[in-house]
Amino acid sequence: MNKKQTMNPDTLRAWDTSVRRAVVAGLALIAIAFAVACMARIGVVSSLAGDVTATLQQQCGSYEKLMAADRTKSLFHLTYEMQQFSSYLASNPDSVNDAFLEQQVGDLNLTGISVIGGDMQLQASGYTRQFRDTSWAETSLGSLVADIVDYPEKVYADRVQVDGAFYDVCAVARKDAPGLIVGFYEQPSGLITGTEDDLESLLSGLQLEDGGNYAIAEDGHVRASSNDALRDLDVADDTLLSGISAAPNDAHLHPVRMDMGMGWGYRSEAASYELYVYYPMSAIYVVALIVAGIVAVAYLLLCLVFFFVRARALYRNQEKLEDANRDLTHTVEMLKSLESVYFTLFRVDLAESRYQTIYLAPWLEDAVSQEGEYTELKKLFLGTMVLPEYRRVLDKRMSAQFIRENLSKRNTSAVRKSFYTDYVATHGGANRWCRVTVTVVDYDAEGQPARVLALLQDVDQEKKREADYQERILEEARAAKIANNAKSEFLRRISHDVRTPINGAKGYVQLAAAHPQDAALQQHCREQALVSLDTLTSLVDSVLDMAKLEGSEVALEHRCLDLNDVLNKVKAVIQPQADAKGITCRIAHVDDAYCAYLLGSPRHVGQVLMNLVGNAVKYGKPKGSVQLSIQFKGASQGKATYEFSCSDDGIGMGEEFQQHMFEPFAQEAPGARTVYEGSGTGLSIVKKLVEAMGGTISWTSAKGQGTTFRVTLSFAIDTACRIDRSDVGNVPDSLRGANVLLVEDNEMNMEIAECLLVDLGARVTRAWDGQEAVDIFAASSTGAFDIVFMDIMMPRKNGLEATRAIRALDHPDAKTVPICAMSANAFHDDVQASLDAGMNAHFAKPIDVAKLLPAIAKLVGFHG
Repeated sequence: MNKKQTMNPDTLRAWDTSVRRAVVAGLALIAIAFAVACMARIGVVSSLAGDVTATLQQQCGSYEKLMAADRTKSLFHLTYEMQQFSSYLASNPDSVNDAFLEQQVGDLNLTGISVIGGDMQLQASGYTRQFRDTSWAETSLGSLVADIVDYPEKVYADRVQVDGAFYDVCAVARKDAPGLIVGFYEQPSGLITGTEDDLESLLSGLQLEDGGNYAIAEDGHVRASSNDALRDLDVADDTLLSGISAAPNDAHLHPVRMDMGMGWGYRSEAASYELYVYYPMSAIYVVALIVAGIVAVAYLLLCLVFFFVRARALYRNQEKLEDANRDLTHTVEMLKSLESVYFTLFRVDLAESRYQTIYLAPWLEDAVSQEGEYTELKKLFLGTMVLPEYRRVLDKRMSAQFIRENLSKRNTSAVRKSFYTDYVATHGGANRWCRVTVTVVDYDAEGQPARVLALLQDVDQEKKREADYQERILEEARAAKIANNAKSEFLRRISHDVRTPINGAKGYVQLAAAHPQDAALQQHCREQALVSLDTLTSLVDSVLDMAKLEGSEVALEHRCLDLNDVLNKVKAVIQPQADAKGITCRIAHVDDAYCAYLLGSPRHVGQVLMNLVGNAVKYGKPKGSVQLSIQFKGASQGKATYEFSCSDDGIGMGEEFQQHMFEPFAQEAPGARTVYEGSGTGLSIVKKLVEAMGGTISWTSAKGQGTTFRVTLSFAIDTACRIDRSDVGNVPDSLRGANVLLVEDNEMNMEIAECLLVDLGARVTRAWDGQEAVDIFAASSTGAFDIVFMDIMMPRKNGLEATRAIRALDHPDAKTVPICAMSANAFHDDVQASLDAGMNAHFAKPIDVAKLLPAIAKLVGFHG
């Protein structure tokens, strides 16, 4: 049985405290894990930023070297071109004009060429007219190249930045006249002339982990960045870069403000470049949160395991506690229940010879102390409450020595650890049976009972029930003895009564066999043998009826009942017996309005009347009289009541026999008899059937003065009942032309039945068991058999199984062909079993041809 577990308040409070502590510890652990993870992550990201910065420094150094090589190459080339052009002008002084210079710019792949006079004024220019009206002496470039006029061997070459663009500039002295020739070449945007990619192109493959980005600035202007939004910006214009720029250059991450919150920045330098590396806060906190989450999950799992183990331990402890509580409750309830069974309970310490009261009857409270000496307690009970004739035995059995001897471990078992003593006590002037039970509580080291319980119980009602039970047992024993004596007497009589008709039948058969030529003797022997067999059949039927009635309830019928029809059948059977003894037999009829419209059990009503009238004829005086009368007593509540009276002037019954005449096998003259006078079961059957039908039976009788029995029965009235008399007077005298399937496993019974049927004119087909019958019928043509006679007890398939199998066949006659049982099983439930299996009728063996022919005619519509 499932038990609902509940925790006590202390356990719940302990659980609540433990959970609170676990939550606080978990939060602290998660916070510590988060902080440690953040610090570790800052170190990792800082190291990553340092690595990125080192890469940027390396790339910037490489870029600077590339740029220097490119500048040297480009300036050298430009210087050569300008010197060659100066030599050309020396040979062609007329070429100093804008058109020629513009042509030379295109031919030499330059941006521009300017020819300046000794006064530092522009004389001609190719694509540099912006300097035409400008005095070169006033420009920054002019101040740098002015002394070349005075020192023609000098050359000026440099790369300058103007408006964000880089120009290679070369100035040489003119050879045709005093002055300068200045050549310009603008570096292409994004390319280093004739060599490598620019700075941003060199860093294009650099990818930062965890969402990091970098930026490279020169002179406060972003030259390259992994973030497109930062390109070509001034550092001062961006919140993030300006924040990083303000942080110390100490190779550590510093928190900075970003457009979308906070981040971490790292600043360094490389030559003329400022290097910026930054990461969003998620680079630190996401990993830290993951670590904290893992720690939280691990801590949660650990807590679950811990609490699960603890819960199991608490559950087991709770179970043990509840078991202990149940045991305690059980003990308390047991003690309370003991109070309802025992009126007084003592606990006795045998070693100390003292007692303690557990429960005391109210009427003993003034006389008995709560505790004291055990000997004084015994003296009080024995002297004032126990009748003298029980004191000695009770004193002995309640002594400490007797208790130790009988309840020591060697004399007891796991089942028996107590004994009791019954006695009669007096209280309030009344004597009542009581019982004292002594049971062991515990033992000492030597296996002797140390403490015991003495329980006093009122068993007066139990003793009275026991006395009544003993009396009932004795009465039943006497009744059983009487019944056994009656059965023994019956067996002695039946041995004679069975052997007498058997001897008669055998003797007449032998006598007929000895005189085969004497036809008259042959006829007489057959008639007398049949009489003997009828006597034996009647005897067997009586014994079986009695056995059936004793073994189970009577199965009454509830169908249409015609009292006159029942009386006619009784007369048809009894009249020949009465005529044989010279007894006048009068059986009355009824003519009231209800006698033909009743519901009842015709077979059992006829059996009652048959037994009463049969006994009257059997024990009647020769030349005497027997009368069966019937009187309508009235109708009420849909029932009609009749009194059947059977009177005779025969031998009568003695008073002693009348006391047990309804007992099975009872007969008044039990001595040896020379004439069969019945089995002694008739009256017993009558009484059981009358009681089963709700009727009453009474009688008057005296020895030598005859007997009168009166039976009163009530029957339900049903005017819809109609007795079928259509076959009366239309009984065939043969079965000529009928086709019969005879099923019988016994050779003798097969031979007898076949001879009877053949003698009646039938054509017989044999089947020796149920299965063969089914096979024969299944193979037969339509209408091949008019009727089937079926034995019940057969091998392979019995008669009931064979009948069901035939009814289930796919044969035109399977459902309609009449099937009749011919069986030695003759009880009512045997008949009902045959009908339930699908049979149309049931004939008990031995077969009576006079009953067989009308039944066949009714079933098959055959009239001979």
